[in-house]
Amino acid sequence: MTYSERINKEIKTIAPRTFKPKLSDADVVRLYDKAGSAGLTPEQLFEQFVADLVDGTYSGESDKRVIVNKWFDRSDFSTTSYNTFCAYLIKENELEYFYDMFETVIECQEEMLEPTTTDDEAEYCAECIKEADAEIQQLYADYCKHNRNHRKYNDELKTVFEYSKCLNANLSERAAKIE
Repeated sequence: MTYSERINKEIKTIAPRTFKPKLSDADVVRLYDKAGSAGLTPEQLFEQFVADLVDGTYSGESDKRVIVNKWFDRSDFSTTSYNTFCAYLIKENELEYFYDMFETVIECQEEMLEPTTTDDEAEYCAECIKEADAEIQQLYADYCKHNRNHRKYNDELKTVFEYSKCLNANLSERAAKIE
C-alpha cells in the first residue's frame, strides 16, 4: 500500500473520539489560552500533538515529530519499561499474536462444545488449545523475566483486555467496517 493510499484509508476513519483527561480548572484555562493563542481549539491542538506523537494521518514536519517523541521518551511513564504485561506485548510487537493465540483457544473451546464435533476434531482442538496456551504462557514468562514486580497472571490478563476494550470503544464504526 502506498503512502497516499494509507493516508486516504486513514482519512475515511476520522471521527470524534472520547477521551477524558483529568485536568484542574487552572490547567483547562491554560490549555484554552495556549490553543487560543494559536487560533486553535483545545481539540485541534490535541489532534495535532497526537498526530506528531504517533506519526499520524495529519502529522506535521519531521522536526516536530522528533521533538514530541523526545518529550515522550524522556517522560517518566516512557522509561518505566514493561510495567504491565500489556505494555510488554505492545513494545515487543506481540499484542496481535497474543490476541490470535487467545482467539484460537476460545474458538477451539467453542468447537469442542458443538454436538456435531467428532472425536478427531475434538482431539485436534485440544491440541490447538494446548499449543496456543503454551505460546501465551511463554509470552507471559518472557514478560516476567523483564519485570520482577509483575502482578498475578489473571490481573495482568485483565490489563490486556481492558486495553483492548478501551481501544475498541474509541474506534469508529466506519473504521471497524474498513478493516
